[in-house]
Amino acid sequence: MSRRNNTHGTNLSNDQNADAEDNITLHEIAQQGNPMMNIVTRLLQQQNRLLEEMNRGGNAGNGGTLVTLEQFKKLGPPVFKGTTDPLTAEAWLKHIEKVFTAINCPNEQKVIFASFVLQDEADHWWDATSRILRTTLRENNPITWEMFTNAFNEKYFPDRVCFKMERDFLSLRQGSKSVAEYEEQFTSLSRFAASLIPDDESKGRRFLDGLHPDIQSKVEVLKLGRYADIVDRAMIAERSLEEVKKMRDAQNKQDQQSTSRDDGSIMHGTEEHNEVATKGNHENSSQKQNLLCTRCGKLHSGECFWKTGACFQCGQAGHKIKNCPNKLTSSTETLKEGSQNKRTRV
Repeated sequence: MSRRNNTHGTNLSNDQNADAEDNITLHEIAQQGNPMMNIVTRLLQQQNRLLEEMNRGGNAGNGGTLVTLEQFKKLGPPVFKGTTDPLTAEAWLKHIEKVFTAINCPNEQKVIFASFVLQDEADHWWDATSRILRTTLRENNPITWEMFTNAFNEKYFPDRVCFKMERDFLSLRQGSKSVAEYEEQFTSLSRFAASLIPDDESKGRRFLDGLHPDIQSKVEVLKLGRYADIVDRAMIAERSLEEVKKMRDAQNKQDQQSTSRDDGSIMHGTEEHNEVATKGNHENSSQKQNLLCTRCGKLHSGECFWKTGACFQCGQAGHKIKNCPNKLTSSTETLKEGSQNKRTRV
């Protein structure tokens, strides 16, 4: 019996010596200034404390069982290197919390697992912040997950950002955005204004107030109460308005083409008329130019009488204008008419 006890004691002593050697080795490595080894060292120390509590009859603080680092890494937790974009920081924290929920991670392990995926600027920040936080704790008391998230939000997602997001939510309007784009932005910002939309009905009213007037007027008359119904009807109204606009644009285009054809016909007719008129004027002008005699300088057709020697009175050859029989006849008739007029007056 005593030998068995001595053997057990010897084995226990050997195990303790081995653990001590491992711890010394890790401590020495950590002293070399390797940031990753610092994280691993803290993780092992935390695990050892939790195992000791369980051996004493305790359990994980949130009633769950301990999980391993490998279980945590299998779900692909995202690395966080620090950022100036508050929404990126918020997204990382939410992702990590989803991983913790999936593996049922105890609160006592969350801080050490989260710090394991911090790198670069974020790792330097947490290294300094955790030292400050430990000064406020009793010896061997771990930093809680609540303390980590408060410090993280103060650094990467401060209250001023939340206030700005709330103001952005209050001033949000659809404008030129589609209903889907407006709804996406509305949902993203609404979490910063939970006090303004405490229930589904008030959320729906706020969404309705920000819709484009043309869409709002079609949805408002339906007197809907549920947020999902208002969004659905707004999308239907948007599609309806788009179809009407397409039909109107097509009709306007058709009218413009018809008007262009009519204008073209009128212009073509006018051009033809102008062409005929121009041609006629040109012909008249040509005729006038042809009638202008280069010999006598007068307008007449045919050969010039000066050239042919014809009578300028009757146009016949053989006599001159002074001997023209037509001229004599014309003179006699004129004398007779004058004599008759005298008799009539007597």
